[in-house]
Amino acid sequence: ATSGAPKRPVPEDFAWLNHKMSFSELTEHYRCGNTTLSRWFRETPSARPMDRGRALRKDPATGKRMYELMSEGAA
Repeated sequence: ATSGAPKRPVPEDFAWLNHKMSFSELTEHYRCGNTTLSRWFRETPSARPMDRGRALRKDPATGKRMYELMSEGAA
């Protein structure tokens, strides 16, 4: 079932910005909710994969956020 509310189209710069910002930064930047942002990821072929099984860690040396593969036993 869908609501009568119109859906926001994917912004033109979304495919470029989604690689540079975190999920929460994107929701603040576009002033949208998690559902809208998740739909934009599904509708944008060049969007990053959801990175399931990977953890975002901050490198203490550089301060950059980087993904690392989590081990099977990690929770």
